[in-house]
Amino acid sequence: MTATRLIYTILLLFLALPVQAADILIVQSMRVKAYDAVADGFRSAVGRKCDQVALSDLDGEDVTRTLKGYRSRLILAIGVDALREVMRIKDVPILYTMVLNPETKIAETANVSGVGMNIPPERQLAFMKQVLPRLRKVGLLYDPTKTGALARRAVRAAETLDLEIVTREVRRPREVPGLIDGLKGAVQLFWLLPDPTVVTPQTLEYLPLVAVESRVSFAAFSDQYLKNGALLSIGIDPVDIGRQAAELAERVLAGTAPRNVPPLEPRRVKINLNTKVARQLGIVVNRLSEADVVIHQ
Repeated sequence: MTATRLIYTILLLFLALPVQAADILIVQSMRVKAYDAVADGFRSAVGRKCDQVALSDLDGEDVTRTLKGYRSRLILAIGVDALREVMRIKDVPILYTMVLNPETKIAETANVSGVGMNIPPERQLAFMKQVLPRLRKVGLLYDPTKTGALARRAVRAAETLDLEIVTREVRRPREVPGLIDGLKGAVQLFWLLPDPTVVTPQTLEYLPLVAVESRVSFAAFSDQYLKNGALLSIGIDPVDIGRQAAELAERVLAGTAPRNVPPLEPRRVKINLNTKVARQLGIVVNRLSEADVVIHQ
């Protein structure tokens, strides 16, 4: 056998060898900064080989078949669309991240656990009270079908912090301005939950007008609302969400069934404080030292 033929034969044999599948497949709904940060945090902490794909890159493909083709031992879903897609796969453990109210999506699915996005209301209210020492009454609008459980938990938490939550139920987005008007003079701050019935472009246009008129601002769940006039935001740290998911992944890959791995709430909080709004409205604020606090002048 000539040397050239020998090299050719060895190359064919090498190419015929099965490629070792990665332990973990990371599936993102799309390629956005927050989702990338979760993936980065996960990779930095998990210490295992990972493949990564975004659903937005699989247009026109048989997505379920494509994902199964990776032959991974575990799937990390980042975003609700990713979770919805990978839940079609029943024989691989799944961990979710960046999914609001995940309990409504997974029901009793045995092969799924993960890290939620909802910061416990107790922690949020405690931060609000520390930042706003004069805070006593908070207005909270919510859709019972979307964030009812979260709102009820918030009301209970407020009682232990000497705060009062004044709630109003919302069934349709067009009801929001009228309900806000009805709370003028009765609350010192509006609190926005991640509720799609309440948080609409119309609501975000109206709240700054209310702030100017009644000197009542609002707290939100993401720093993107600071540009809409939010006084503060209390949000998650996507990188640390990824690290938490990595901790769950290690437990699952070591043999613990996902149904026996309790879902986690975010452990690290990022607070963004809009001091410009505070000055404009004459609101006294304190600086915090026990959380990641970003000051916006």
